[in-house]
Amino acid sequence: MVDPEVVQHAFGSSWNADMNFAKGLIFANKEAVKRALTIYAAKHNRNIITSRSTKSRLSVKCVDESCIWYVGAVRSLNMVYGWSHLIGVLTVVHPLPWPLMIWDAKQRAIAKIFGDWEESYQRLRKLLLAYLDQEAGTRFWYHTIPRDEFGDTILRYVFWAFAPCIEGFRHCKPVISIDGTHLYGKYRGVLLIAMATDANNKVLPLAFAVVDKESGPSWRWFLECLRNALGDVIADKDICIISDRHKGIQNAIANWPRDDDGRVRVVHRYCLRHVASNFNTHFQDATLKSLALQAGYATQETKFELYMQPIKEAEIEALRKKRRTERQESELDSSIMPYTYLMKEDLQMWTQLYDGGYRYGAMTTNVSECFNGVLKGARGLPIAAMVEFTHSKLVAYFHDRHKGITHDLSNAKVWSTYALGIYGKNMQKSISHQIAAYNNQNGIYQVITAYNINSSGGGHHSHEVNLIARTCRCGKWQNRKIPCSYAIKALQHLGQDATTYIDPCYSLENTIRTYSHPFVVPMSDTLWRDVDGPKWVPDPNLLRGKGRPVASRIRNEMDGVRREPGTRRPDSDLREIQQKQSCGLCHQHGHNRRRCPLSRGASTSGNDPN
Repeated sequence: MVDPEVVQHAFGSSWNADMNFAKGLIFANKEAVKRALTIYAAKHNRNIITSRSTKSRLSVKCVDESCIWYVGAVRSLNMVYGWSHLIGVLTVVHPLPWPLMIWDAKQRAIAKIFGDWEESYQRLRKLLLAYLDQEAGTRFWYHTIPRDEFGDTILRYVFWAFAPCIEGFRHCKPVISIDGTHLYGKYRGVLLIAMATDANNKVLPLAFAVVDKESGPSWRWFLECLRNALGDVIADKDICIISDRHKGIQNAIANWPRDDDGRVRVVHRYCLRHVASNFNTHFQDATLKSLALQAGYATQETKFELYMQPIKEAEIEALRKKRRTERQESELDSSIMPYTYLMKEDLQMWTQLYDGGYRYGAMTTNVSECFNGVLKGARGLPIAAMVEFTHSKLVAYFHDRHKGITHDLSNAKVWSTYALGIYGKNMQKSISHQIAAYNNQNGIYQVITAYNINSSGGGHHSHEVNLIARTCRCGKWQNRKIPCSYAIKALQHLGQDATTYIDPCYSLENTIRTYSHPFVVPMSDTLWRDVDGPKWVPDPNLLRGKGRPVASRIRNEMDGVRREPGTRRPDSDLREIQQKQSCGLCHQHGHNRRRCPLSRGASTSGNDPN
């Protein structure tokens, strides 16, 4: 309690920020009381509301109806200018978690801006019909569960794909990356995404779906909808689908319908990041994981064997130690057999060497996870608002990219920046190569690299280039569909323009066609048609409990973070693609300026003396 008689100034405040509220405190006016309450609430993590406010009285209480905390102030009649003193204070220890208060306030704000969460499900149905009415090529499907006692239906799955994206995929690489990401709004769920890439290797979202969870039925339903949406968009090529090793995805693609001639027009490949992550979880060895990654990226059999050999030796050594420590024969322990673990997997599923060129060099689902980051804010919105966000984001993509490609075409460019970047590096490497013609009739040439004492292999490697088959023994040409340095050397030897051998999917002509199907300006929601049938409602079992959900994915070894109790420290050995050390003098990999054979005491500063 504070004695009002200690107040020195008639109309000053006897309260400061370090005090608790107590009966008898004096304030200069009503605004001073409000300011003091605001400071107190922020400092003590208390959520308060005004229960009464008149010219002579101010009362506030806890937002929780079960809490009896309150503060009351009244204007003093014996003060000419002073307004109030506290007439009643009841303090109850009732701490509210501040993050929960912020989370609840955020959800109320989202509902006020984007609409009620439950009503959003009914709005979603009208929204998807509006997109379909304006673009006949747009596709959406849904799966509902009836609730007889309520007369409505629970929306379990919903799929949507916009017509411009479906049409644009016709001019992209026939590679689709699929992935799922969690929603963190009022209702739990998973957003499934199918993603392609254009000629510039930029993401092109094809289709989306909201499901209850990643499971066999949900993935099977999503892939069936995706197959129906794409139809025969790419009639002359097989589509490669890259994903993690989810059993539901494997079973769905394994049961993909066949054509009349018995062919399956889809091939399945694993994301190398997920394969390496599972490998590291099983064996807990960052060095072996790094070798497995390099083996997966290798395009030559000799390099593949080079990276797999240490893994094989580690397994042999582990088995020897096990035999020495155990007197009697026992069953083989798979936890010490990393080489067997990798080799029992179908090599075409996780290696670039045995892929057959279906991946176009794409080894991971990074493009899907990249777009997951773009949608991070939208994943906390009501479902209809999230669909509208995907629409507006794609409209911006199509507008900006079409504008940029038009500019490039006006400057007489033929190939995408991405393709020319790879081609330019390969052409630079081809300068030091030597060539020998072997079979002019079949277009076969031998290309030999120069000696390189700074290279691990010493250089002077021989590669066979077949210009008719468009293959090279290095494996890079047939994998990326862009001439490698050895193919460029052979084509230049014949006086041909090597850029004409770049796959047409990388041409700007194809790129402009990708974004030539424009989006239509959406009509006003007052013009949307009414829907018939039962009302859509969210699954009550997916209602999230109180508290703010985790909105960011917990980083693991796929992000270069080592799992240790109490810490997540970065570890370069765990990263999928490590930057190679490069010398500033000779620009070769494997050493720096200090250890360069050409340095001879040259300066180690950043300035090149030459």
